[in-house]
Amino acid sequence: MENKEIKKIIFVCKGNIYRSVIAEKYLKKLLNNKGMNGEFEITSAGINGTAGTKPPKGKNIKDYPEIYKVVKKFIDEKGIDLADHNSSQITREKAEQADLIIVMEKSVLEGPPNSLATQFPNLTYKMRLFSELEGKNYDIPDCENEDQKIHKMVIDTICEKLDKFFHVLIKWIN
Repeated sequence: MENKEIKKIIFVCKGNIYRSVIAEKYLKKLLNNKGMNGEFEITSAGINGTAGTKPPKGKNIKDYPEIYKVVKKFIDEKGIDLADHNSSQITREKAEQADLIIVMEKSVLEGPPNSLATQFPNLTYKMRLFSELEGKNYDIPDCENEDQKIHKMVIDTICEKLDKFFHVLIKWIN
């Protein structure tokens, strides 16, 4: 029997409360449905709290009750449970161990002092913007208010792009 190395994918956004966690949980669900979960380790992290910046106020979406109330039905529809998640920051060790780092927006990738390219310039070869899955270059917006339409659009976009472009993700990792 062939001993395959487990591939590590990490999704990164600002706070690791919402977008990167949804991508992590949904991809785990997809891999499980395809019988491939033993081949991958999927995690998520945030840049807030790194390079001298402040970490997010809450560690879980439930720590933001007004937003959680809006988000709950949309994540339930996708079969995503965020209840057990605690946000964590990206570290050099996590970035080095990852085979692929998928970033939700350009400012997480490059620019600010806590961006991935600034903190880990020698690892940019393994970093991709989420929208590159479909060959595009746009941000998955950060949802900082209770606008239901934006939340639905963000959750739908993350899940639908992972479904539709799963083959691209597998190509990237291999």
